[in-house]
Amino acid sequence: MPRTNQIFVAGMRQVVGVVPFSQDGEKVLVISSKKDKSKWIFPKGGLETTDSTHQAGAAREAWEEAGIRGRIVSSIGEWDCTTKRKQKPQRIAWFEMRVTECLDEWPERDERKRQWISVSMALPIKVQCNMSKEGPQQVDEALRVVSKAHMIGALASSSPMHGKVSPGDYERPLST
Repeated sequence: MPRTNQIFVAGMRQVVGVVPFSQDGEKVLVISSKKDKSKWIFPKGGLETTDSTHQAGAAREAWEEAGIRGRIVSSIGEWDCTTKRKQKPQRIAWFEMRVTECLDEWPERDERKRQWISVSMALPIKVQCNMSKEGPQQVDEALRVVSKAHMIGALASSSPMHGKVSPGDYERPLST
């Protein structure tokens, strides 16, 4: 998809993504990368001018890439990184999504595979997120935080993944 309708702030592409969990929090959904079908990633993509909020953009990307709908329940965090090939800067905001529906038809169904894996199975796997060195470690930590939260019944507000953002930061309409 062309990037003419995507949002850039100070030359940095704004990206949104979800870590999609099953309703019981026991599994996460991963999708194959378009460029390398052997790599598993989480749904993410550019924030667009038509997205009313970061959460809305993340939900749109989840539908386009993975064919899922769900409820965004919290912000996992955001960080700056660069793309692997062209070293272009981007800021990625990640959200926890509880999946409520897996659709049979979605825009990228012919380009991607999707697979549910257990959170415990996902923790030791380095799920590729097309990020700089810090990115995959933070996503691994997000899985640990959400897995732990599932076990104890609540997210720890002091989690390092909540860093400089709060869930309310993404509920406001975008200003472009």
